[in-house]
Amino acid sequence: MFRIFYLIIIFAILSTIPAQASNKYEGAPGAYLRFGAGARDLAMGKAFVAVADDATSVYWNPAGLARIQGAEFTWLFVPLFEDTNYSFFSFVHPTEEFGAFGIGIAALNSGNFEGRNNRAQVTGELTELQRCIILSHGRKISRRLSIGANIKIITEDIASYSDTKIGMDGAMLFDLRDYLSLGLSVQNIVPPRLKLMDKNETFPITVRAGSALKTLNNNLLLSLDVEKLPSQDYKTHLGAEYWLRHRSVALRMGMDNTEITSGVGMDFENYIIDYSLSHQDLGYLNRISFTYCFKTFGARIQVSPKAFSPLGKYNWTTLKIAVKQKDRVKKWDIIIIDKTGTVVKTYEGKGEPPDEITWEGRDENNKVMPDGMYKCMLKVVDIVDNVHKSSQEKVEIITEVPDVVVPMEMGW
Repeated sequence: MFRIFYLIIIFAILSTIPAQASNKYEGAPGAYLRFGAGARDLAMGKAFVAVADDATSVYWNPAGLARIQGAEFTWLFVPLFEDTNYSFFSFVHPTEEFGAFGIGIAALNSGNFEGRNNRAQVTGELTELQRCIILSHGRKISRRLSIGANIKIITEDIASYSDTKIGMDGAMLFDLRDYLSLGLSVQNIVPPRLKLMDKNETFPITVRAGSALKTLNNNLLLSLDVEKLPSQDYKTHLGAEYWLRHRSVALRMGMDNTEITSGVGMDFENYIIDYSLSHQDLGYLNRISFTYCFKTFGARIQVSPKAFSPLGKYNWTTLKIAVKQKDRVKKWDIIIIDKTGTVVKTYEGKGEPPDEITWEGRDENNKVMPDGMYKCMLKVVDIVDNVHKSSQEKVEIITEVPDVVVPMEMGW
């Protein structure tokens, strides 16, 4: 019932957003830091402060780093108008005890400007580079609450003039329910103050609050952000994401006061390609970003020996278990499957699994299994309900095997 009410609120807000709105913030100090961080969040109308579950959390909400289960790298490059381009890079690495750390680099580069002096005489070509290096950290302080912070190193180069200053952001994420999150990000709590020639620029404080709802077996994600701009205006962002084909393809759309967006994402397990298309006053913009996911945490199982006989001299095989988790393990199970896909044996428990388990080639009723190939797989569930499955390891039951057990060392 609550989810239906949330959907009604979303559509009510959609109907009140004007098609166009003034961009009073454009041209203000640090305006390029509102552009975005990846094609996924851009396709969702930049409504991402409560979603924040990938490497772009460095940009949107550093508290979201605590959600990331493995190291991630993201890269976005967007050619803009008039020899201007924008790029964003981020890398995030979670740890088991100290939360997650990240680094991001946002850059706006403009060139081919004609420089002139105060007599209107041509002095040569000018370039402008605005760059922000983000050092980020996020961690859980309870099962539902995460906090995060950014230290930003801001640099601006225009012709022969340059300045660098430091700023700071703060953020939080609260999982009100398993399917509903609330997010808050305050940028420039400590505002950078740049000086170029005799011009002083102070980055304004910007507040963004949002919510994200998951429904339809977590395949549909709806998000809503409200952004407080320095001009005393508010900007609303709405986004939607729907996963198809066993969560391998995502369709996205979004909108805010200035543009309508859409996009698609393709998940190839270790790497993700996202595309976004937006329509605004200046025309259409295409954006593509690339994400690579490292298997920092997970579960593994190995079998030794690979073949044995339940009736032979060495009538067992050892299932070696290795688990590396960011959060504590809540429960685990190992299943052994025959060639027809039938589960013949299950081992399970709560808390951390043992280092190894011995299988003597028998089913749940202690009946000796026939000759053939069997598959073993480990599944681990942590305290925040993330599921990690190992790859399937094969073991063969045969009538005769060498009377030698090969020792095995299993590292991570």
